[in-house]
Amino acid sequence: MTKKANESISASLLRRYTIHEAGHAVACVLLGRRLQYIELRVGRNGPEGHVICGQHPNLDPRRACDKVHARRMIEREVKIAWAGLAAEELFYERRDLDGLDDDAAMIDALLKRLERDRGRREDLGAHLLGQCRRLMCDYRAGIRCVATQLAARRSLVCSEVREMVL
Repeated sequence: MTKKANESISASLLRRYTIHEAGHAVACVLLGRRLQYIELRVGRNGPEGHVICGQHPNLDPRRACDKVHARRMIEREVKIAWAGLAAEELFYERRDLDGLDDDAAMIDALLKRLERDRGRREDLGAHLLGQCRRLMCDYRAGIRCVATQLAARRSLVCSEVREMVL
Protein backbone atom coordinates (compact mmCIF):
# COMPACT_ATOMS: atom_id res chain seq x y z
CA MET A 1 0.00 0.00 0.00
CA THR A 2 1.34 3.39 -0.92
CA LYS A 3 2.08 6.09 1.63
CA LYS A 4 -0.66 8.29 0.12
CA ALA A 5 -3.27 5.51 0.49
CA ASN A 6 -2.13 4.97 4.06
CA GLU A 7 -2.53 8.70 4.82
CA SER A 8 -5.98 8.65 3.24
CA ILE A 9 -7.08 5.76 5.43
CA SER A 10 -5.66 7.53 8.47
CA ALA A 11 -7.53 10.74 7.62
CA SER A 12 -10.74 8.76 7.15
CA LEU A 13 -10.27 6.96 10.45
CA LEU A 14 -9.42 10.21 12.20
CA ARG A 15 -12.60 11.81 10.84
CA ARG A 16 -14.66 8.88 12.07
CA TYR A 17 -13.21 9.25 15.57
CA THR A 18 -13.90 12.98 15.61
CA ILE A 19 -17.53 12.37 14.61
CA HIS A 20 -17.86 9.69 17.29
CA GLU A 21 -16.45 11.86 20.08
CA ALA A 22 -18.36 14.92 18.87
CA GLY A 23 -21.56 12.88 19.19
CA HIS A 24 -20.78 12.14 22.85
CA ALA A 25 -19.90 15.78 23.56
CA VAL A 26 -22.98 17.21 21.84
CA ALA A 27 -25.25 14.79 23.70
CA CYS A 28 -23.54 15.74 26.94
CA VAL A 29 -24.26 19.41 26.38
CA LEU A 30 -27.82 18.92 25.13
CA LEU A 31 -28.81 16.53 27.92
CA GLY A 32 -27.48 18.75 30.70
CA ARG A 33 -24.45 16.67 31.71
CA ARG A 34 -21.48 18.72 32.90
CA LEU A 35 -18.87 18.50 30.15
CA GLN A 36 -15.31 19.45 31.04
CA TYR A 37 -13.53 18.83 27.75
CA ILE A 38 -13.26 16.60 24.71
CA GLU A 39 -9.95 15.41 23.30
CA LEU A 40 -8.53 13.34 20.49
CA ARG A 41 -5.09 11.78 20.67
CA VAL A 42 -3.25 10.04 17.89
CA GLY A 43 -0.71 7.50 19.06
CA ARG A 44 1.04 4.38 17.84
CA ASN A 45 -2.18 2.40 17.96
CA GLY A 46 -4.13 5.01 16.03
CA PRO A 47 -6.58 7.63 17.24
CA GLU A 48 -8.42 7.52 20.53
CA GLY A 49 -10.87 10.01 21.90
CA HIS A 50 -12.25 10.96 25.28
CA VAL A 51 -15.12 13.06 26.48
CA ILE A 52 -14.47 14.06 30.08
CA CYS A 53 -17.49 14.94 32.21
CA GLY A 54 -17.83 16.07 35.78
CA GLN A 55 -18.36 13.64 38.62
CA HIS A 56 -20.99 10.99 37.97
CA PRO A 57 -24.23 11.53 39.81
CA ASN A 58 -25.70 8.85 42.10
CA LEU A 59 -26.56 6.15 39.62
CA ASP A 60 -28.00 3.51 41.93
CA PRO A 61 -31.80 3.73 41.74
CA ARG A 62 -32.18 1.20 44.57
CA ARG A 63 -30.39 3.51 47.02
CA ALA A 64 -31.58 6.86 45.72
CA CYS A 65 -34.17 8.82 47.65
CA ASP A 66 -35.84 9.85 44.40
CA LYS A 67 -35.91 6.70 42.27
CA VAL A 68 -37.56 8.42 39.30
CA HIS A 69 -34.80 11.06 39.21
CA ALA A 70 -32.09 8.38 39.50
CA ARG A 71 -33.67 6.44 36.63
CA ARG A 72 -33.73 9.55 34.43
CA MET A 73 -30.06 10.23 35.19
CA ILE A 74 -29.12 6.67 34.22
CA GLU A 75 -31.15 6.93 31.03
CA ARG A 76 -29.33 10.20 30.24
CA GLU A 77 -25.96 8.48 30.73
CA VAL A 78 -27.03 5.66 28.39
CA LYS A 79 -28.02 8.18 25.71
CA ILE A 80 -24.65 9.93 26.04
CA ALA A 81 -22.89 6.57 25.71
CA TRP A 82 -24.99 5.70 22.62
CA ALA A 83 -24.32 9.13 21.04
CA GLY A 84 -20.96 8.21 19.51
CA LEU A 85 -22.47 5.32 17.57
CA ALA A 86 -25.57 7.35 16.66
CA ALA A 87 -23.39 10.15 15.26
CA GLU A 88 -21.34 7.65 13.23
CA GLU A 89 -24.52 6.13 11.83
CA LEU A 90 -25.79 9.57 10.88
CA PHE A 91 -22.66 10.54 8.97
CA TYR A 92 -21.59 7.15 7.64
CA GLU A 93 -25.00 5.47 7.22
CA ARG A 94 -23.82 2.19 8.66
CA ARG A 95 -23.32 0.64 12.02
CA ASP A 96 -19.76 -0.39 12.71
CA LEU A 97 -19.22 -1.72 16.21
CA ASP A 98 -15.43 -1.97 15.94
CA GLY A 99 -13.80 -0.01 18.72
CA LEU A 100 -16.98 0.48 20.72
CA ASP A 101 -16.09 -1.97 23.48
CA ASP A 102 -15.85 0.75 26.13
CA ASP A 103 -19.17 2.33 25.14
CA ALA A 104 -20.92 -1.06 24.91
CA ALA A 105 -19.65 -2.12 28.34
CA MET A 106 -20.81 1.16 29.89
CA ILE A 107 -24.24 0.91 28.25
CA ASP A 108 -24.67 -2.67 29.43
CA ALA A 109 -23.63 -1.84 33.00
CA LEU A 110 -25.99 1.14 33.14
CA LEU A 111 -28.93 -0.77 31.69
CA LYS A 112 -28.38 -3.56 34.24
CA ARG A 113 -29.00 -0.99 36.98
CA LEU A 114 -32.42 -0.30 35.49
CA GLU A 115 -33.65 -3.69 34.30
CA ARG A 116 -32.73 -7.15 35.53
CA ASP A 117 -34.64 -8.96 32.79
CA ARG A 118 -32.47 -9.23 29.66
CA GLY A 119 -35.37 -8.80 27.22
CA ARG A 120 -36.62 -5.66 28.95
CA ARG A 121 -33.05 -4.36 29.14
CA GLU A 122 -32.62 -4.83 25.38
CA ASP A 123 -35.96 -3.11 24.69
CA LEU A 124 -35.01 -0.16 26.88
CA GLY A 125 -31.58 0.07 25.25
CA ALA A 126 -33.16 0.11 21.78
CA HIS A 127 -35.67 2.75 22.90
CA LEU A 128 -32.92 5.01 24.29
CA LEU A 129 -30.80 4.50 21.16
CA GLY A 130 -33.79 5.64 19.08
CA GLN A 131 -34.12 8.79 21.16
CA CYS A 132 -30.39 9.42 20.82
CA ARG A 133 -30.53 8.96 17.03
CA ARG A 134 -33.28 11.59 16.78
CA LEU A 135 -31.25 13.99 18.94
CA MET A 136 -28.13 13.51 16.81
CA CYS A 137 -30.17 14.03 13.64
CA ASP A 138 -31.59 17.30 14.99
CA TYR A 139 -28.09 18.57 15.83
CA ARG A 140 -26.18 17.24 12.83
CA ALA A 141 -24.66 20.65 12.02
CA GLY A 142 -23.39 21.01 15.60
CA ILE A 143 -21.78 17.57 15.49
CA ARG A 144 -20.07 18.43 12.20
CA CYS A 145 -18.79 21.73 13.60
CA VAL A 146 -17.46 20.13 16.81
CA ALA A 147 -15.83 17.30 14.84
CA THR A 148 -14.13 19.75 12.46
CA GLN A 149 -12.73 21.82 15.33
CA LEU A 150 -11.68 18.69 17.24
CA ALA A 151 -9.76 17.41 14.21
CA ALA A 152 -7.97 20.74 13.86
CA ARG A 153 -7.24 21.47 17.52
CA ARG A 154 -7.31 18.02 19.20
CA SER A 155 -9.18 19.32 22.27
CA LEU A 156 -12.12 21.56 23.10
CA VAL A 157 -13.53 22.79 26.40
CA CYS A 158 -17.19 22.87 27.36
CA SER A 159 -17.80 26.53 26.51
CA GLU A 160 -16.46 26.01 22.99
CA VAL A 161 -18.68 22.97 22.41
CA ARG A 162 -21.73 24.77 23.84
CA GLU A 163 -21.13 27.74 21.56
CA MET A 164 -21.01 25.48 18.48
CA VAL A 165 -24.12 23.53 19.44
CA LEU A 166 -26.53 25.93 21.10
